[in-house]
Amino acid sequence: MGPVTLMVVGGFDAPCIADFERTVVAARRLGKDVQIDLSALTVIDRSCVQYLFDLTNTGVMCVRCPPQVQSWMLACAFGTR
Repeated sequence: MGPVTLMVVGGFDAPCIADFERTVVAARRLGKDVQIDLSALTVIDRSCVQYLFDLTNTGVMCVRCPPQVQSWMLACAFGTR
C-alpha cells in the first residue's frame, strides 16, 4: 500500500495548523508514509510555510509544491525567513 496523501486546497493559514496536525498524526498511526499535495494551494502564510518545512524534517514529503513555496521553505532551512 502507498502513502497517505493529504491535499491542501485553497488557503492554508495558522488557524488550520492544529486540525492539519491531527490529520497527520492519525495518518502516521496507520503506519503509513505521509505526503502533502500542494498543487491546489492558493495562499499560504509564514507560519504554515515553517510548519510544512518542519514536517519535511520528520519524514513528511511535500509533492506538487508550487515553486514559490519551495523557495520559501528553502529559506526556512537557512533561517532567512
